[in-house]
Amino acid sequence: ALAISFCLGIPSGAIAAVSIGQKAPDLVVKDLAGDDFDMKDMEGKTVIVTLWASWCPPCLEEMPMLRDFYHEHEAQGVEIIALSMDKPNDKKAVQKIAATVDYPVAMASDAKTNGFDGVGSLPVTYVIGPDGKVRAVFSGKPVTEKDLEKAVLP
Repeated sequence: ALAISFCLGIPSGAIAAVSIGQKAPDLVVKDLAGDDFDMKDMEGKTVIVTLWASWCPPCLEEMPMLRDFYHEHEAQGVEIIALSMDKPNDKKAVQKIAATVDYPVAMASDAKTNGFDGVGSLPVTYVIGPDGKVRAVFSGKPVTEKDLEKAVLP
């Protein structure tokens, strides 16, 4: 049997490439807890932006690891935002899954500004360094703890 370890994302017009070494795109969104997240306020911190969906098994598979990684490294200034690519009418499913993790979860559809849109497959995880530049992009398969350690800890 062939296992497919990624989910096709929502098709979009032009796919804006978020490249390693570039300044991170803007992201302004209110998370499900009602708190504002603005990428511009994250300077000096390492930010993990993960794009996922409630209907994507590999996305759900990586969430407990992301939660544990966040707990281990939060004191060192690591922030995380999980951006659900679900449609607005699937918000209940997203809220149910968000209750299993204690890092911020937001709906991409609620974003005022989202430069992380237009992905071809999920999950996608971006690591943005304290300088505001993209350090790593993990796409199309669940990110591993080892991947994150290499991208976040240096």
